[in-house]
Amino acid sequence: MKLSKSGISYTAAQKQCKEDVMVEKYRLQSNSIKELETPKKEAIDWIDLPTIVVSHGLAKAALGNGVKIDEPACIRLDLEDLKCFEAVDSQFERWGVTFTNTMAIHPSNPAFPPYYGNTVLIGAPKSGSLEATFSTPVSYVSAFVTSSRRAVLAAYDQEGVAIAHAEISGANLAGSEGLIAPNTPLCVRVPNIHRVTFFTFDGHLTVDGFSYHLQNG
Repeated sequence: MKLSKSGISYTAAQKQCKEDVMVEKYRLQSNSIKELETPKKEAIDWIDLPTIVVSHGLAKAALGNGVKIDEPACIRLDLEDLKCFEAVDSQFERWGVTFTNTMAIHPSNPAFPPYYGNTVLIGAPKSGSLEATFSTPVSYVSAFVTSSRRAVLAAYDQEGVAIAHAEISGANLAGSEGLIAPNTPLCVRVPNIHRVTFFTFDGHLTVDGFSYHLQNG
């Protein structure tokens, strides 16, 4: 698999994991852009496609170099280029997704640990919910979610009709005596997803490892 581009080349090294999880590692061979690769932790890419890890910094570089995704792949957002308390909206627009009511933070509360790195997404300024909208339909969305109460990942079509959802039945805070582990993976897989929301009921949640498959990729 390759990414078409001007002046930048990618190579891929695959690793097959259990439960049909495919982890793909891409090394960016350029002195001007940092190397990106999937962390060693096993991801939740429940889709038989390689995973491309993209960041805000890579998106900015891609605009100037004509980088685009030529073959089907699952995209995972690397949040580490985002500043703490940065409002997240169009930073990943180059990769087909924008956010509403979303902020990047470095959690100071150990009950909400990140899954990758130090940065997670939260709902802000309105707490307890965040939204992602795709420029073209996707057929798969997943993320690691930690919540103080029951939490839901809901998917909607172009008309705003709910077409799929996944949920955590209760709180899954780190260090609690609950039966649900923090960073529980949530996943929806259905054609024609135009928008997703993560929300909890009178509580707080964090989202990490946000991944999706471009339907027409």
